[in-house]
Amino acid sequence: MTSTPAQKITRLSSTLICVLALFSCRDVENDVTKKENAPSRTTKEYALSGDPISVCKGQLVYIPLYAMLDSNSNMSNLLSLRNTSTKHSITITDIDIYDSDGKLIEEFVNENNNILLDKLASKEIEIKRDDTRAGRGGNFLIRWQSEERVNPPLLEMLNYGSKGTQGFSFSHDGVVIDQW
Repeated sequence: MTSTPAQKITRLSSTLICVLALFSCRDVENDVTKKENAPSRTTKEYALSGDPISVCKGQLVYIPLYAMLDSNSNMSNLLSLRNTSTKHSITITDIDIYDSDGKLIEEFVNENNNILLDKLASKEIEIKRDDTRAGRGGNFLIRWQSEERVNPPLLEMLNYGSKGTQGFSFSHDGVVIDQW
């Protein structure tokens, strides 16, 4: 059974109205509770998720690196390092890249060239599309530290590329594997 164009438009409009009605419903009581429990505007350190702030003096963070999806589509990668502390600087003391076999490929940052990130500062490190040394299962290990207990930085990887006429991108946060 085929539908006329008018019937298709009517069905599509009805579906759209139902979806809009569903997503416009809000729990007013829950909104009031959120406002009552919200931190005051004078708070200087903010939690990114609403959970209690977990401060520390340093971490070792794992971030996967996808240099290629298949033999015909290499990817560019942008490692983003963002200090989320509103009061203190942090120091990136090590950024090491490993290949799919877990072999150290390069020390991007070491004791000779630390990266200092002032409060709320950021730094990006780009891995070029033609750099496929890490293979499909490469990764970064990043070590950071601070003199004071601070909010952990936001460490994430943006992967992007294209295959044919299609462009694609995805990102992922680092995973803490040690903290002090």
